[in-house]
Amino acid sequence: MFIKKPLKATKPKHIVYLITTSVLGILINYFVLAAIQFLLILMHSDKNVVRYGGYPPYLIFLIGFLLLGALWGFAAGRYWWRIIYVEHKYSSIK
Repeated sequence: MFIKKPLKATKPKHIVYLITTSVLGILINYFVLAAIQFLLILMHSDKNVVRYGGYPPYLIFLIGFLLLGALWGFAAGRYWWRIIYVEHKYSSIK
């Protein structure tokens, strides 16, 4: 029977892993924001966009969502790094 060796964790792999999960979090939250904006456009298609201080409100939400996405992706990367590379729980087959 084929037995898998535990995955080896290295520092560059850890850095790339955290960066890619942060980018994934940004992309996922960007699509969530796009869906929310689409629904708002459908609900308020006959009204003008109210601007506060020269900036549209969705710019503030965009920046907030992107920051939350990066933080969420980083936290998810740390969690799954620990599960896969530290605890070696990457397979249910023993």
